[in-house]
Order: sequence, then C-alpha cells, then structure tokens
Amino acid sequence: MGLILMAAHFLAAQTVLLKQNPEASMGDSNSHLFRNNAEHRGTPAQVNDIRLIRYDSSQVKIRMSDYTIYYNKETTGGFLFIYPNGDSTGALATSFLSGSNFDLLRPADVTSITAIDTEDSLLIEFTTEKSWAIFHTSLVFYKLNPGLMHWQTSLRLLERHAVSSLDKEVLFYNFGTESLSPTSITKYADQDGYTAGLTYFYEADFLKSTILYFQDFSLSNPYYRWIHASPENTVGSSDANFGYSLPTSSANLPKNNTYILSSAYLYLDRGRPASELEMAERFLQGLSAIYKHIYKPVLQKRDWETIAGRTLQDLASDKCGVTVNGHKFLRAYVDIPRYDSA
Repeated sequence: MGLILMAAHFLAAQTVLLKQNPEASMGDSNSHLFRNNAEHRGTPAQVNDIRLIRYDSSQVKIRMSDYTIYYNKETTGGFLFIYPNGDSTGALATSFLSGSNFDLLRPADVTSITAIDTEDSLLIEFTTEKSWAIFHTSLVFYKLNPGLMHWQTSLRLLERHAVSSLDKEVLFYNFGTESLSPTSITKYADQDGYTAGLTYFYEADFLKSTILYFQDFSLSNPYYRWIHASPENTVGSSDANFGYSLPTSSANLPKNNTYILSSAYLYLDRGRPASELEMAERFLQGLSAIYKHIYKPVLQKRDWETIAGRTLQDLASDKCGVTVNGHKFLRAYVDIPRYDSA
C-alpha cells in the first residue's frame, strides 16, 4: 500500500434497453472490419492486441485484450459498454460525463462516429450536438498498452450556458436484470483532497478485474479558472459508480469558448490480485502506462549557476545582513529598520 501512496502523491504534482447479449440485434452485413495481425493472447496483453471489429454511423465495437467495448444507438441505451470477452453477466456503462445537461451518447444527439486505425493507436471520435453546445469526445486505445483506454471530452458553447454535474460517470450494468446495478468492490486507493485524481479497486461481480481510473486535471485548468473551482475530492469509487464528479457553478460559460471538461484514463486487468504485492505491482504497471500519455508541461531550462551566484551576492549585501556584538547575521527580513537584531 505504501507504493500506491507514493505513486499517487507523485502524480498529484503532475433503464436501458440492452438484452442479455449486448449484440443480440446486431448483424455484420453492413459492418466495416478492421483487424490487426495479432490474436488475443490473454493478460498480460501483447502489442497490437486491439482490434476494431466494426463501426458505422450508429455503432462501434472494439476488442481490447480481455475486454469488449461496444456502443450502439439502438441497443445500448445511451451508454458505452465495457465488458469481459465471452460470457459476461454485466458491464461498465459510461456516457463520458455525468450530468443532467450532458447525456453525451443519447442516440438522437450523436451526429457522428468516426474511427482512425493506425500502427500505434485506435481513435474513435464521437460528436454530440445539443441546442446550446457541441461536444467532441475522443476515445483512444493504445496498441503498446492494451488494457488502457482514454477518453477526452471538450465542449464548445453555442450560447452562454451553465453546466451541471451529477455523480461519477462510470456505472455498473447488469445484463440479467437489464438495468444499472450495484456491484461489490474492494477499494485500494482514492483521491484525498488535492492529491492525484485517481481511484484503484477490484470489482468482483461483472468484470472481475482490477480497475485503475485517473483523471488528468491539468487540461481542464481554463475551465476551473472560469468557474472559480478546484478538483478537490472529485474522483472516487463506490459500489454504485466510479470516476469524476465535474466541478460546476451557476455561472454561465461564455459563448464560442471551448473547454476540456474531462480527460480520463482507465486501466483494466483481469482477476483478483493474489497478494498485496501483486496489488501494488498492478497499480504501478497501470500508472506507468498512463504516465506515458498524460499532459506534461514543457520543462523550462534555468541557468542555476548564474542564479546561485547572484543569490550569494544578494545575501552578502548590507540589506540582508546585520552585525550584532561583532558577529555577522542574516536578517529574517530584508532592509528592516531594526539594525540591532537579526
């Protein structure tokens, strides 16, 4: 557990219509097939273990290592589902953001689904149009890191408007009851205050996997500044949901401005850790995969030798020192009138 805390502090700086089978009403006759050469080999996943099975203007299906990712305007009820390959009793269900005025995968509002399959990654893009805004969500799968997926949602205002958020954006869906359903989790780590926006846990009922979720707050700084809010204690997990509660305010966002509202990473690994050591190893493996892709500010070079020399000159000046009883002392404050004290 100590390894998890150390890594978390490090990153801190930096009623649905689906049937028992989520593809029951789907056929392949009009599908576009995109396949990589590598076949599924199980966890740990291998390079290129990501396949775009089908997509068109109403659906998309991806195979990622031990998991299937599926969205269909007619059968998934406004959610993207993430579930284990083969027989599965349930899934993770998300629409990328949780809020009464979001509902980003509502079929009537999704105007475009595109896919770009390259040597290194698979990119799925969703465009969602509301009367007041246009949302763009990029869903990325990394072929060098199967098990890792990333979604980023931006908002462009067509009119001044406030946004509202409800709760975490990833829910649990039971295929048997055809409804959202609580699950059983064993929690290992959560965001605490202003620490890194992550949650890490084992989910026992549907995916039977360890799940590491990370929210990259840096890209949302312009949004936070405008609404005068911070992402304190916004990421967490429970038996009902997990993910990110977007900070909101009653203030209207300005027209024509674009904001990144969420940049989330999800790392999945099948099975329960056999020991605390394995639990920590999985965490570090997921964290290292995420860290390769998160936003990192450009490092500014500093001439520390020159700066140090100037600092020594300043400390040697009369304004920074005082002599008391024949001994030279540095002042606690520069250029104060109490000449007989340090």
